[in-house]
Amino acid sequence: MPPKLSKVASKHNGVKGVEALENRHEKIKRELRDNLSDAIGRLTESESAIVELKKIITQKDEEIAELKLTLMNKRDIENQLKNAQKALESSQRSSEFVSNQVVNLHRQNNNLKDKINLLNNNILLAERNKEESIRDAVLARNSENMHRKKALDMNNQLNCLKLQSPSGGTKLKKYGDIRKTDTKISRVKRCLEFLKKDVGEDDFDAFITDFCHYIAKDPSFSYKNCLSDMDSFLAVVKFKFSDTVLKDLKAFLTEKLGYDIFSSRNKINNLRTLHSTVDDYEITTKETMKKVGSRDVNVKSAVIKAKDVSALISRRLERLSESNQLRFKSKDDPVVIAFGGDKGGSQTKLFIIFGYIDQPNNPHSLLLVGMYEGSDDYKSLQENVGSVFDLVNEISTLTYEEKGHEITRPVDVVALGDCKYLSSILGHAGQSCSTPCFSCNLAWSCRAPHATLLADFDFSIPANEYEPADLKLPLLNVPASSVGPPMLHVMLGVVQNYVLNPLVALCNVLDYGYDLPDDLKDQKKMLRSLEQEEADYEARVGVLESSVRSIDSLVEVVKKTKNSGRRNIDISSSCCESEHCLMPHCQNTEFRRSDSFVCDSCDKSIHYVCCFVIDSTVDTVSTCLDCRFSFETFDDRFEALTEIRDKICEQLESDEDVLKDVKIEKENLQSLFSDTKETRKRLESALDSIGCGHRTWYQQNTGNQARKLLRPSNIEIVLAIFPADCSPKLPLIEKIMHDLSWIMSFCNNSEKSDAEIDELQDVLWNLEANMKTAFPSATVSPKLHLLFVHLVPYVRVHRSLGHLTEQGMEHMHAIVNTLNVRFSTVSNPESKAILIVKHLANLNFLFDTNQSWFQSE
Repeated sequence: MPPKLSKVASKHNGVKGVEALENRHEKIKRELRDNLSDAIGRLTESESAIVELKKIITQKDEEIAELKLTLMNKRDIENQLKNAQKALESSQRSSEFVSNQVVNLHRQNNNLKDKINLLNNNILLAERNKEESIRDAVLARNSENMHRKKALDMNNQLNCLKLQSPSGGTKLKKYGDIRKTDTKISRVKRCLEFLKKDVGEDDFDAFITDFCHYIAKDPSFSYKNCLSDMDSFLAVVKFKFSDTVLKDLKAFLTEKLGYDIFSSRNKINNLRTLHSTVDDYEITTKETMKKVGSRDVNVKSAVIKAKDVSALISRRLERLSESNQLRFKSKDDPVVIAFGGDKGGSQTKLFIIFGYIDQPNNPHSLLLVGMYEGSDDYKSLQENVGSVFDLVNEISTLTYEEKGHEITRPVDVVALGDCKYLSSILGHAGQSCSTPCFSCNLAWSCRAPHATLLADFDFSIPANEYEPADLKLPLLNVPASSVGPPMLHVMLGVVQNYVLNPLVALCNVLDYGYDLPDDLKDQKKMLRSLEQEEADYEARVGVLESSVRSIDSLVEVVKKTKNSGRRNIDISSSCCESEHCLMPHCQNTEFRRSDSFVCDSCDKSIHYVCCFVIDSTVDTVSTCLDCRFSFETFDDRFEALTEIRDKICEQLESDEDVLKDVKIEKENLQSLFSDTKETRKRLESALDSIGCGHRTWYQQNTGNQARKLLRPSNIEIVLAIFPADCSPKLPLIEKIMHDLSWIMSFCNNSEKSDAEIDELQDVLWNLEANMKTAFPSATVSPKLHLLFVHLVPYVRVHRSLGHLTEQGMEHMHAIVNTLNVRFSTVSNPESKAILIVKHLANLNFLFDTNQSWFQSE
């Protein structure tokens, strides 16, 4: 195993290896291309020279043949010359003409000799040139063979290099066009095999490790094998890693992967501390009485209050401005914030919700300004977080930096929360008083037996705002127009009470088979009535059965008394003054301790048992048997006792029959709620299919489930399970669902025009008419009043209904509950509160920097 290289050496080796591979590959390809081009050029030139030489040799061969023909005629010329000389010698005395001919012949002969010499020289030169040409051709052919051999060797070498290359000498598809995973893996394996041959098998693992780390650290590549400081911080906050979990996870990853993907714990902790705002909060503890089982226990809990709400808001606005999340239209636009509160679990929480951003209801954007253990009533809010309300009331403007410039904007505060919280902060007495609405002083009753019915209520009745004397001193100073209707709670309540509950009741009517109220509350009231009847008749049957057993015992006592007569009676203090006292024979029975009374008629002291009184009616008996019936014989007494027994048995049988019928009816009705019958099974299947899979028995919905239920396509799916003529309310319920669907679509983040608001008013009027027709005996709740009376005026002022809602606070309850479980081992309430504040501040920072992962429908 080679020694482990340092990071610098590893990086140097990686760079050097990449450069060496690239340079060597390029050099080999360049040399092969140059050599091949030179060889091909020389080969082409040699072939051209050979062709030219062949032409020259052919020409010279023709000239040599001509010269040879000329030489063959030389002898004839010489013979002619000799003959001419002889003729000349013989005719020396020839004429001058002959002499001239001879001179001419000499001249011709000389010329011919010159020509012959010239021809001989040409022949010699041609032969010499031919020899040189042949020699050059031979040399050229040898050179050509050498070049061809060299080119062949280079071509073989090139083919070997091609085979050794990752492509195998073939033209491969562009890597980005590959779709199959197997093809990509095959391409990667080829490259790795090529690198292994160059680096060496022994050092290949170290080379690949250094190579991967080099690529991961190089910013020009997208591949990364570790998280940055900010990404590590984001992961720790998102997945709620404690320091111990992070430490163990880092050790595990280092052991299994050979390196750590997270930044150092110190850097992560520094970021968490840097982006927490614990110093801006006052955290104290208080002692409260808490019910634990059947005991009241004195426990300590933390109270969290913001020290400077204005500074916290300004800091958040600056961060939101830096990330371009503020959506102000002009420099004069006010900062719109909602001051919301709600009780979730055992804790009441107060938040600042920011307007003029894209996701105001994201729970990660909510700024915590107060939290305590207790209710959200007026007294608790004032005692625990009254200073926070004072700080918010003092905010009229905010100064902060926006895009590098200091800017001051006015502030508009909107109150958000459920009905109880809004009533508390406005000093209203609550929904159980004679004026249930916290926005107006309209009086009506919400509770039986004087509850105002929906059919009798006129929602168009004008109502005035409260006078200051009508309310307690408000905790939050806002105008009535800035108190937002709790639309999430209103819509969920309306959907539950006027859509789901009627549909469940209709399922019960169809599945029950008998006459059943069409209202779910009346059905449950009927079930409670049957349960009470069952309990009453069970008690009566139990008493009558006990009476029958007692009478049977008494009959035995009477028989013994009759058979014994008075001869064996021990006259003692146990006997009464009755003519036939039964006490002497009751010593071993349940009647041995029977009390006695004084008869009003005969003034005798008589045992109750002697008057056949054995139940709880003893206090109503004041006359003995002898005075009431004037029995003549003991048999008359026995006959009277038998008649009493027969009446009790008859009553017992009647009550048992009634009890049996009541039980059957109760079980049938109870099964509608505890078991899933046919129609309700289809209803639950339909709800499951559209993403509203909850058991209708629990009567609970979330906002997302209500939104899915009220989509037009889903409305058809849900209502299709019911027969069209099963109830006259069904068409009205369908209209109500479509109206509510339109209203929920209206409750988005957009700014509404006057025409859209007018359309909302028309839809609300239709909804009101349909609900009065379908549910005339329903009670007018404060939520219905807010929906039909105060919704449209609020939208006309603020131009939006879904921009600022209480939905984010409902999500925040789940986050805080999770943190309470996570930090449950922290016994100190202040330390636990500090951890919660830190985590929520970290969520705020991640939202302000566009790194929030929260998604909602």
